[in-house]
Amino acid sequence: MIKNYFKQAWASACHNKVSTCLYLSGVALAVATVMILSIGFHTKLSPIYPENNRDRMAYVQTCWWERENSSGNWGFPWQMLDPIFGNLKNAEAVAIRNESRQTNLIGVEGSDKELKLNTQWVNDGFFQVYTYEFLAGSPITAAEVASASKVAIIDRLTAETMFGSVEDAIGKTITYASTPLTIKGVVREASRLTPMSYANVYIPLTIRDDYNEEGEAGPYRIIILLREKGDMESLRAEISSRFEVWNKTLAKVDDLKYILFDQPRSHYDLTFNPWSSPYYDAGENGIEEYVWIGLVLLLVPALNLSGLISGNIRRRANEIGIRKSFGAARTRLLGELVTENFILTLAGSIIGLGLAWVLVYCFRDWVFTISDSYVAMYSDTSVHFDMLFSPVLFLIALGAALLLNTVSSLVPAWHSLRRPIVESLNQKL
Repeated sequence: MIKNYFKQAWASACHNKVSTCLYLSGVALAVATVMILSIGFHTKLSPIYPENNRDRMAYVQTCWWERENSSGNWGFPWQMLDPIFGNLKNAEAVAIRNESRQTNLIGVEGSDKELKLNTQWVNDGFFQVYTYEFLAGSPITAAEVASASKVAIIDRLTAETMFGSVEDAIGKTITYASTPLTIKGVVREASRLTPMSYANVYIPLTIRDDYNEEGEAGPYRIIILLREKGDMESLRAEISSRFEVWNKTLAKVDDLKYILFDQPRSHYDLTFNPWSSPYYDAGENGIEEYVWIGLVLLLVPALNLSGLISGNIRRRANEIGIRKSFGAARTRLLGELVTENFILTLAGSIIGLGLAWVLVYCFRDWVFTISDSYVAMYSDTSVHFDMLFSPVLFLIALGAALLLNTVSSLVPAWHSLRRPIVESLNQKL
C-alpha cells in the first residue's frame, strides 16, 4: 500500500509540475528557516563537543560585594576559591577559568613566528569538566597547577600552523610574555560557538604573576560538574553554607560582604540570563518565546500551502467522486490524500534541511548572530558535525514536516470529501 502512495504522489507531482515546485519550495523555505533557528539554539543548549556534560554543569559566574556605601561585582578573588569550591561533596569536578585578557601573542621559541591566539588560564579540573579529545599528549595535572609548571595544551589547528603536525608539536616550546611553555598535549579544536571552553592555548592559571593577588573582586569564574543531574539544590545549599561562614569571618575584619544571589545555576538558566542579579531578569521566559516564533514561521506558509493543496484536490474531484460512488470510505480517501501530501512534504523538508545546513555552514558568521549577538565579534567560526546533526534536530525537522502537512492538507482534504458525490462528479477542471 505504501508503494501505491508513492506512485500516486509521483504521478500527481508529474501532472502538476508548477504547483508541485511551488509546494516543495514553500515547505523547504519554511523548514529551512525553522531549522536554522533550531541549530542556533542547539549549539547553545544541547551537549556538543567539548561541552558534552551541559546537563550536569553548574555555573558560578559573578560575585557581588558590598561595604558601607560601595559595591561592585566581577569574578572571584583567589583567596575564596579553595574555601568555597574545594572538595565539594556534590561535585565530580570543578573548573576554574581566569577571565583576564583572552587574546595574546604566542610565539615559537627559536623563531620569529608569532600568532595572536585565544588563551585560557585554567586549573586541572577544567579538563575533567570539559571532555576534550586529546590527539596527543595528556591534560594539565593538579601537581602542575600547584607548582606553576611551565606547560601548555594547544589545539590541532595551532599545532599544524606552528609545527606542521600534531605529533611534531609535543615537547616543543612556545612563548607567552617571554615565558617558555612546553607543549604537553594537543586537543581537537573547540568552536567559537562554545565560548566557555574555546581557546587555542590552555595554560595553568598559576603561571600568571598576579594569579593570587589579593582584592575584593577577582578574575576567576567557576564551572562545576555535578555528580548527578538532580544535585543542583544540594550543591547550592553546600556552597551557600560555606559562603555564610566566609562572610561572617570577613564582617569581623573589615565589614565586607559577598553575595551570590541565585548561583550556582544550570546551563539553561545561564544561556537565557547571563547575569546574576535581582535587577536583571532578561531570559525569564527562556526558550518559550522562540518556540512561538518557530510555530508562526511554520503556520504562515502552511496556510498558503493549504490554498495550493485545495486547488490540487479540486482538480481531482472527479476521481474522488467516482471512488466514493464505488463505496470508498471517507476516512480511507482522507488517509490517502494526507499521506500523498506528506510524501511531498517530507521531500520538501529534506530539501529544506539540506538548504539549512548549506546556509549555516556557508554563512555561519552571520547565521549564529540570530540566537547570539556576541558571535558577531567572531570570524571564521568553525562548525562541527554534532552542531548540524543530532537526534534532537532530526525530531524538530520531522515535527515541522508533520505540522506543515497536517495544517496544510487535512482541512482542504476533509472539506473536499464532505461534498456530495454528484457535485464532485460534475466538477469541471
